[in-house]
Amino acid sequence: MQEQILTGDLKKTMINLTIPGYIGMLGMNIFNIIDTYFVSIIGGYELAAMSFTFSIVMLVNLITIGLGAGIGALVSKAVGQGNEKDKVHIIMTGIAMSLALALTISVIGSLTIDPLFRALGADSNTLPLVKSYMVPWYLGCTFLFMSMVGGQIFRGLGDTKTPANLMILSAIINTILDPIMIFGLLSFPALGIAGASIATVISRMFTCTMFFYYLHKKYNVIHFQALDFRYMLGCAKRIFIIGVPNSLTKIVNPLIVTMITASLATQSQMAVAGYGVGTKIESFVVAIAVALGNTAMAVLGQNLGAGNKARAKEALAILNKFSVIIFSVLYIILFWGAPYFARIFTDSQEVIDIVVIYLRILPLSYPMQSMFMISTSFYNVQGKPWIATILGGLQLLVVAMPLGILGFKLFDVYGLFAAVLLSYYLVTLAALAVNKKLI
Repeated sequence: MQEQILTGDLKKTMINLTIPGYIGMLGMNIFNIIDTYFVSIIGGYELAAMSFTFSIVMLVNLITIGLGAGIGALVSKAVGQGNEKDKVHIIMTGIAMSLALALTISVIGSLTIDPLFRALGADSNTLPLVKSYMVPWYLGCTFLFMSMVGGQIFRGLGDTKTPANLMILSAIINTILDPIMIFGLLSFPALGIAGASIATVISRMFTCTMFFYYLHKKYNVIHFQALDFRYMLGCAKRIFIIGVPNSLTKIVNPLIVTMITASLATQSQMAVAGYGVGTKIESFVVAIAVALGNTAMAVLGQNLGAGNKARAKEALAILNKFSVIIFSVLYIILFWGAPYFARIFTDSQEVIDIVVIYLRILPLSYPMQSMFMISTSFYNVQGKPWIATILGGLQLLVVAMPLGILGFKLFDVYGLFAAVLLSYYLVTLAALAVNKKLI
């Protein structure tokens, strides 16, 4: 694949990277959609509880992806430069940093469940259900962290097929375990919403184990001997420089989700449930944007590492065109199918109404979200991740939050969603203007 990235047909190469990358992201999102479907069978408050957990789960996931993207960007440049020592040390340092961060989040998260979700608007009916889900999730989030970072390492190596296959297998395991643990099939005790969380942890444990098995057996990059500790400290600094700003950029979306959740909680718990359903449906579509961003990381990183600046510029333009074409088509599908998709999860008209409004407004932002993710990967491999962090911060603090809160007061959910839509357009137009100056 490295030869194709550096010298092959760009469109074909990026399609070949993006499709398995999307399948891998799809596998990850299947966890959420399957959990949501089975939990919705139990009841409306359980569905609302799942919706409250989404913003926090998304926040932790994207912090992980941000750190992993920093690792992957450095790995892709090391591969392009043919620097084996740098590649191995970056990978081993990244694994150690990810493990430390995962354990920290597990402890802090477990201790802050009650006050955090009360602040988000969970009431006495939903808070115990939220806790039932989040306690096992936090205890097992180390496996989540390590499997997601492992996937980013593979993408940095130019391999999108292995993480895709493993994520699909993991999703299948989760789908099998969910009804068994939630409803108590095959003589297993019925654990309700906690069962969905435990099934996810077990599935992630499988993915984590297999990722590191293949990194060792297929790429021989897992070493504990002959590592230079001083060199690792240098790698940690480089990962930190890219990973921290990238994680800060990634948390913009979950903070927007948190703002929307808290706003809707003032309306009703069922409005929160509807929003949660809408975000689960959209995750299947937005996964394409994430896959395009991961493709950008591999293609731009390896070509810039090899000194092929003109080829990197061409790849950036092609990826942006892909974004506009793909998401314009998908918007039509979501607009038309919104009520039908909503009824898969609920027969509550209040929930369905929120889902329909959401899926007819926010998908207009998907081409912009995709181009911003691609731009973020470009800044990462350029060693300038702070550009995306600044732009994301402006999006959140200057546009999305103040206008979202004002829009909700003046025009209810329509104003809230429209303000978020506007924020994505403004931040992406700014990013495209920056891109022209960097390449």
